[in-house]
Amino acid sequence: MNDISEIRKKFRRRLEVRPEALYPLFSSLMSLVGIGPSNIKKFQKLDIFYPKDLLFHLPNKFIFRKPVSTISEINFPETIIAEVEIKKYLLAKSFGPSKVLVNAKNFSFFITFFKTKSSFIKSRLPLGERRVVSGKLELFEKDYQMIHPEYILKTEQKDDIRVYDPAYPLTNGLSNKYISKCINNSLRLLGKVHDWLDDKFLENNNWPDFNSAIRAIHSDSLNAANAKNRLIFDELFAHQIGLNLVKSFRRKGNGKAKLFIGDLSKRFIDDLPFSLTGSQETSVNEINSDLENSFQMTRLVQGDVGSGKTVVALATMLNVVEGGGQVALLVPTEILAYQHFKTITKLMENLDISVLALTGTHKGEERKGKLLDIASGKCQVIVGTHALFQEEVKYHNLEYVVIDEQHRFGVNQRNSMLSKGYNIDLLMMSATPIPRSLSMVKYGDIDVSILSEKPDGREPITTALIPSNKISILIDRLRVALKSSQAYWICPLIEETEKIDLVAAQDRFSKLTESLADFSVGLLHGKLTSKEKVEVMKGFEEGAIDILISTTVIEVGVDVPNASIMIVESAERFGLAQLHQIRGRVGRGKEKSSCTLIHSNNISQIASQRLAKLKETDNGFEIAEFDLNLRGEGDIVGLKQSGLPKFRIADPVMDSHLSELARVEAEKYLEKDPFLETEKGERILYLLNILGNSNISGKI
Repeated sequence: MNDISEIRKKFRRRLEVRPEALYPLFSSLMSLVGIGPSNIKKFQKLDIFYPKDLLFHLPNKFIFRKPVSTISEINFPETIIAEVEIKKYLLAKSFGPSKVLVNAKNFSFFITFFKTKSSFIKSRLPLGERRVVSGKLELFEKDYQMIHPEYILKTEQKDDIRVYDPAYPLTNGLSNKYISKCINNSLRLLGKVHDWLDDKFLENNNWPDFNSAIRAIHSDSLNAANAKNRLIFDELFAHQIGLNLVKSFRRKGNGKAKLFIGDLSKRFIDDLPFSLTGSQETSVNEINSDLENSFQMTRLVQGDVGSGKTVVALATMLNVVEGGGQVALLVPTEILAYQHFKTITKLMENLDISVLALTGTHKGEERKGKLLDIASGKCQVIVGTHALFQEEVKYHNLEYVVIDEQHRFGVNQRNSMLSKGYNIDLLMMSATPIPRSLSMVKYGDIDVSILSEKPDGREPITTALIPSNKISILIDRLRVALKSSQAYWICPLIEETEKIDLVAAQDRFSKLTESLADFSVGLLHGKLTSKEKVEVMKGFEEGAIDILISTTVIEVGVDVPNASIMIVESAERFGLAQLHQIRGRVGRGKEKSSCTLIHSNNISQIASQRLAKLKETDNGFEIAEFDLNLRGEGDIVGLKQSGLPKFRIADPVMDSHLSELARVEAEKYLEKDPFLETEKGERILYLLNILGNSNISGKI
């Protein structure tokens, strides 16, 4: 079978048909003994929907239940296992606790119950009989007591209490003992699983086979670490297999090879007032190679602030234009659209290329004229916002889409843009560096180009930290600096509400208007209309405004060369990556640039470390790695919104070494068995079902 579309269909069917051995694990939770309708929603709060999810609901820790017979063995308070004789009831007649006096070998204690029926207590602890109990024993008002024991068993059942007892994440209404019982019932459905990892590989990593690992993680604290690493690898391996399958099928046709000589691109590069960096040249070559191939390109250009992503995009866009195609540059805001339009028009002024800007503010006859130019093919390069993929916009021959600040657009918006033509090649750009450990997890299904250098002539930005009680000194210095430069003043993020932030910005605007009376002060905030925002930015770009106060982060890509001063108030309230982006708005002209971070007089140690790191380096990748290690992936600006996959077991930060190993092993295996057709491939399909991305087939 040589037809790739038929291979794709067949493979999708294999992914979508669940192996029969897995049916019990994907049955209703109510198929397990002890789970009724009332508990289904409680389990769903823990992301447990099927019996197989219970298998991977891992313990937070193991509780040590110390078997004791004498009081000298106990370090109060301590969780113990003891055999006792029931001696006396002190049952509550109305409110208050009920107590049962029990004797151990050489000491006595009370078992205490709250809001518990006497009939229940008497049935579980019959007077004069012996029981094995386990719970926390503590001293309370000169008496030893155990409140609501986790276990009350007959002596012949004592082995049912584990010395190391798993403690699970819980939710209201689900106890640890109950969840543990449900997990044990789910384990009975597992059956014999033929491992997808080779014996030699398991031996080299000192890992158990899958069956042993899944049982050890729930019952054996001594081997739980190795078992957990094995299962973490499984989840990351399944993820990498899925990403590589998607990438592999994407690169097997379904595209249109672009035909171009490259003359326009060469003229453009030769006319630039600077030389491309090594990584810019490499990225241009990688993109051109994709464009010339028959598959549909999906590539990300990831670069630091000021690394020259736009130039890379333009150099490749011109090759598509040369071949007779149209290109679109999609950006998140009107300010950025006009900034790009202005830059592109200037850089392409000698190339006889028609460039057009389309945003939501274009109405009436002006809009009709622009739509006609796009539909007729008169315009070759179209720059704009969400307006570019509205239904009424028809393209003559759209072949190439570039999305700037790609994380600001959802999947549906991206697909709407790609539906404007046939097999459109896609280039995404991001100025928010993501650490390699997360990049492997997020971008493993697409091709990535990295811009690791900054163009020659870019002066480093001097960064200073000052406490808020020295703002008056800063303003005095600013009064002198504004005679030859312009400045941004970013107001604090007080709360996630525009209303409160606006008050702070207006207050700063009033104070600076008064103290810097000889200069023009502008104000930019979220309550302005799009047209008003554009007018304010235009005034700043043209020099009519000397200092711009803003409640929001100045748009990525905004380029005002004469603005060489950046001031950020309450800097500790911003994310580290966000501060780095804000700082990157200056340093774009010939003048030496500076960034002053104003912080509160008493900031935390972590906040101090973060700001110190920003002062120490202007390398965005280094800053991202530092922030990741310091705070964890959930706190890095942009990552929560970036579609980072959700894992049940793995942590892409803490388990980065296993993520790299999983990537290497997945690529190595798929080279030998690209369609998972061998016996081991069938076992990997089993893994994809229980721990993989359920949407793989939809992406292939």
